[in-house]
Amino acid sequence: MQLMQQAGLEGNSLYRYSELNQRWAAYDNWTFSVLFDVPRKLLRNRAVLLHIDGLDTVAAIELNGAPVGRAANAHRPHAFDITDLLKKENNNLGITIFSATRYAAAQQADYPYPVPATQQVGAIPGYNFVRKAASDFGWDWGPALAPAGITGGIKLVGRSGAVLTDMVVRQQHLANGSVQLAVDALLMPPPAGQGGAGAEEQGELVLELASPDGSQHWRAQAPVTIPPPVPCPADGGGSDSSGAAESSPWLQPEGCQAGDQVEGGPRLAPHPVKRGVGVLVEAPQLWWPHDFGEQPLYRLQLTYTPVAASNSQAAGDGAGGRSSGALAAEAGEEEPATDAAAAEAGARAPGGPGVNAGLGTRSSKLSRRIGFRTVELVTDPLPGGAAETFYFRINGQPVFARGANIVPAHVYEPAVTKGRLRRLVADAKAAHMNMLRVWGGGRYFKDAFYQACDEQGVLVWQEAMFACAMYPRDDAFLREAWLEVRHQAARLSSHPSVAIWGGNNEDEAAFGWFGESLQNPRLYAADYSKLFVDVVRQAVMGVDPAMPYVDTSPSNGLLSREPYAKRWGDVADPRFGDIHFYNYRADAWDPATYPPAKFVSEFGFMSFPSFAAYKKMTAPDEWRLDSPMTAFRMRHANGMQELLAQMGRHFFAQPPQLHAQQQQQQQPVQQQQQPEQAWAQQATEQRLERLAAAQAALASAFDAAGADGRDPVAAVDAAAEAGSLNASNGGPLAAGAPAPEAGQLALTPQEEQELEQRRFEAFTYLSQLQQALAYQAAIHQWRRNKGNPAALTMGVLYWQLNDVWPGPSWSGINSDGSWRLAHHFAVDFFHPVLVSGVKGARGRVEVHLTNDLPVDVTGELAVDIIPFGATRAEEVVPLYRSDNAKDGLGVGRPAEAGDVFLRLRFCPSVVQRQWAAAGAAQPPPNPFGFATAAEELQQALGGGALLLGGSSGGAAPATERTAAASDGGPADQPCDALVALPRGTTAAQCAAARRLLQCSESLVLLTEPKDARLAPANLSAQLAPAAAPSLAVTLSSDAVALFVAVENQQQAGHFDGSGTLLLLPWEPRTLAFQPAEAGGAGASDQQPAAEGQGAGEVPAGLGLYWLQKEMAALEPPTTAATANGVLPLALHLPALLFISALASTLLVLLL
Repeated sequence: MQLMQQAGLEGNSLYRYSELNQRWAAYDNWTFSVLFDVPRKLLRNRAVLLHIDGLDTVAAIELNGAPVGRAANAHRPHAFDITDLLKKENNNLGITIFSATRYAAAQQADYPYPVPATQQVGAIPGYNFVRKAASDFGWDWGPALAPAGITGGIKLVGRSGAVLTDMVVRQQHLANGSVQLAVDALLMPPPAGQGGAGAEEQGELVLELASPDGSQHWRAQAPVTIPPPVPCPADGGGSDSSGAAESSPWLQPEGCQAGDQVEGGPRLAPHPVKRGVGVLVEAPQLWWPHDFGEQPLYRLQLTYTPVAASNSQAAGDGAGGRSSGALAAEAGEEEPATDAAAAEAGARAPGGPGVNAGLGTRSSKLSRRIGFRTVELVTDPLPGGAAETFYFRINGQPVFARGANIVPAHVYEPAVTKGRLRRLVADAKAAHMNMLRVWGGGRYFKDAFYQACDEQGVLVWQEAMFACAMYPRDDAFLREAWLEVRHQAARLSSHPSVAIWGGNNEDEAAFGWFGESLQNPRLYAADYSKLFVDVVRQAVMGVDPAMPYVDTSPSNGLLSREPYAKRWGDVADPRFGDIHFYNYRADAWDPATYPPAKFVSEFGFMSFPSFAAYKKMTAPDEWRLDSPMTAFRMRHANGMQELLAQMGRHFFAQPPQLHAQQQQQQQPVQQQQQPEQAWAQQATEQRLERLAAAQAALASAFDAAGADGRDPVAAVDAAAEAGSLNASNGGPLAAGAPAPEAGQLALTPQEEQELEQRRFEAFTYLSQLQQALAYQAAIHQWRRNKGNPAALTMGVLYWQLNDVWPGPSWSGINSDGSWRLAHHFAVDFFHPVLVSGVKGARGRVEVHLTNDLPVDVTGELAVDIIPFGATRAEEVVPLYRSDNAKDGLGVGRPAEAGDVFLRLRFCPSVVQRQWAAAGAAQPPPNPFGFATAAEELQQALGGGALLLGGSSGGAAPATERTAAASDGGPADQPCDALVALPRGTTAAQCAAARRLLQCSESLVLLTEPKDARLAPANLSAQLAPAAAPSLAVTLSSDAVALFVAVENQQQAGHFDGSGTLLLLPWEPRTLAFQPAEAGGAGASDQQPAAEGQGAGEVPAGLGLYWLQKEMAALEPPTTAATANGVLPLALHLPALLFISALASTLLVLLL
């Protein structure tokens, strides 16, 4: 479909109803063909392979009319021996891609018993019977397109000897700090001779390693013997390379060559053999997550050379521009190196489109960038044996995991660029995430993603691609699973960011979802254990036995690792393992909603996509809550009802409506709220009930057609023509507005559309704010819980980081790369040094400080009470200042909870490194590079101006801190970090200090927004002076404006600080715009003009949103909010606040 779009034959698959209009493509077969000539040198090789990096999914390959082979797995490459089929000229390669949806249905029908899977709204069934991304069939956050095609490169590789195709990298860290680096070369055996016979090949492996700065080098070599391939046994019968004794039909012995399914067809390429070489690296620089240290990456090159290469062309001749090592080029950042003979071999072969004539050379080389680190999953029993820990330890240091789950970066895999993947990782790091979980219902990412995680210091929880289903366990399915996971585990083995492998997502949890598994749990438990304990686990352990592995997420962990014994039971039990938590009925803003889990690998709440992203893929008449498009995009069952239920708790005191009087009271200066007429005071609640009914009708029509074998698209069209899904002709989505009464003027169609768009934007904003504050409440609670002995929480990964289309979902980043409010909030709630507040019993408010850094932190805490109606700075009550010598600054005047809110702010002023433990091989991590001893640090900073440990006194002014850090960065440039750094600080350490030691700020609402007496606020915006191509906007307000958000509706990206912004009348704020795509157009390309005002005031295409305005668009605030308790404005605290490394402490109690 992507090719048809590029040719102008089809439109964007994400635009409006294109998903339905293009669904036919998923049920059809597609044939791709190319004509090409073969260079003479390539034909002189003893064997030529056809290597295909990606086929999605079920395919048959032919060359010159003869069958070559079949494929049925989108998650691994395929290689075929085509030596006897090649001609010098006019070769015709044909690849037919069969319908994966029809294939899955046929496999399901032929299976001897039901194997159930999750069926999402509007999704195509059967994803668990084909090795393809489950989300391609539709999920509750994305469309059902089931794309098909060629997703990777195609090349011809000539070989006359063994070829290096990939490598497995392992490391053993010794007690003295040295590391034994072990590299397994994956070598394709030399071709067999006449009649299938062949001789062993002698060769040499050379491992070369260079330090990150190139100043140190290591070299090791090892002679190897490689036998010719032998036929694979028909019933498998191999054993994996980890030494497992069990013979299993899905395993294939090393170096064997299997016959293809096509009778009389050429053989598949032989399985590789492993040959090892290693080197001892003394005292290497360690790789750390970005909040613990730096990410030094060593350059590793592995070369295989046949012994006879100096006297003969043992590896064969070829033509083209790449070495035979190109087979595995996908696993490294660089193209495989070639020797001089290869460079002189000639020009690129005149191959057709998509065909690259590979180059057989004397030697084959592969390069990788690796990092040295240890990783452990710690599951120690707790006292009493009724629970156990679950956390990651990197280089011996416990790490609190902060992050999200990541889904495919695009609905079409070929559309995923390196830039898009790098941007997603950069956006995660910008939000202080240190872990991303690659969800098992999607795809394994391209190399650029893992390289970016290595470089940025972001850990990866990698899952095998199985999710939310039972799966078959016939031999063919198990063999494909083993080949897939073995390939992916080897490909990712060199990446230090990969910290754990998981067998699947929620497959054990799914036992309780289906009638079949509930009635016969033993059958499906046997299926599960065979696939995820025997096959997938064995494939991972065969590559790296030291890699942490969990067979599913969530789970209750293990009773025993050897033998491997699962702790079966309720996977929601917070005492063991990790949990996934979704409770849409409870109050999502109440910290008590969230259980005391050890590790939360999924949780979330949904929201609408940002309007700027949504409008690009929809039409103006669809920007209304009662549009069929709104229902069409909602793929989560009961999603709208769940959104409304939460909004009723927080935002709506009565059915949403706008009154003329309120409209007159709240008139923003630049961004005017649309005028409302009396007839438009219809309850939003009733209209959204019709929306939910329409959503159900749409899903029912679509699913019923699919079940009956009818065309789902035609069924939906027929329903629309009948009026059941059309808002304009009185269907269930119709607005149902009463006719205007006498003396009232009806709105024009244009005015009505603008009014409905205004309401839609307000609902979108409130849904995102509701989601963001739910994530904040949960993550604050779980981060506080790491110091709670009853919880010991050590990780939170929310669902989900990114999106594939502009529709309702749980994501924080829209499909166009712009940020929702949740991701803006993540910048704050994932800050490694966090201040958070929680309302306790009897009107108490607790203030907590949480420190995830490996250093002790001292800083200044400020607690302010701000009236919603404040217009002057003097009206803010400075309840507490930690740098003030007085016991308390508050006054005795009480305030009603509906009139004020709290602002908490903690700014680090001093950090102190932990002391090394006795006998430790490595010192504690230090992201900032200062001295170990307190006295050394004080001396480096110029004496006693800064405080360490628990000393008393004041912190250095900002000017002194800057001066003290001036010897840091390159060329002796000042380091503009908030905390002073000593002499010798590097640019990387200065950057870490700027990023990790920022002030943390949090607002505590003492009552629900619907019960608060919010003052109307009018905002203005002006372009701020900025160097092109930057865009910056200065915002000001005449009253306290809460949660101000700015969207650029002309270009995808985000404004720093948007969404969490508290805009005070006496403090204008300037926000800078960050384009989503590198090199994107900035302000110089689209100098925004004013919107209804003079140029230079309100930039055109900017959307301004804030709490008061968006609530008023759907419901006027109550005129007489009741007091929700009285808050005395006085407290007593110590003057200095100190947080130990990796600690969470209750510091303040407001009584």
